[in-house]
Amino acid sequence: MDQERGGVMIHRDKPGKKAYQLKNQSDEGQEEMLSSGLHRIRKQVDRVDEKILELLDRRFSLIVETVKYKSRLRDKAREKEVFARVEGKVASCEYLDLAFARKIYRLILWQSLALEKVRAQELARDMKVK
Repeated sequence: MDQERGGVMIHRDKPGKKAYQLKNQSDEGQEEMLSSGLHRIRKQVDRVDEKILELLDRRFSLIVETVKYKSRLRDKAREKEVFARVEGKVASCEYLDLAFARKIYRLILWQSLALEKVRAQELARDMKVK
C-alpha cells in the first residue's frame, strides 16, 4: 500500500508488516534515469566485446595463413615489433594500463603460436599425403 505525504511516498514493503520504506518521488525518477543510462552503457560495452572477439578471430585467421610463408614458427624479432607497437599505442590511451596490455598480448601471441603449430602440422600431413 502506497501513500503520499508531503511529496514523500510511504511504501509498505509487505502487507501486514508495520515497517515502511520512505522514498522521495524525485528519487524514483532519478533511479529510473540511472537504470536506463546504465542499461545503455552496458549495451555499448556488449557491442565492444563483440567487436573485440570478432577482431581476435580475424587476427587468428590471418596468423594461420602466415604459416605457409614461414620457415620457422616463432619470430622473436616480430614479437618485439608487436610489443613496441602496443607500447606506443598504449601511451596514447587514457584507461589502458601498459602492464595489462602486455599481458593481453602475451596471451594473444601464445595463442597465435599454438594455432600456427596446429596449422603447420596440418600442412606437413597434407604434403606427406601428396
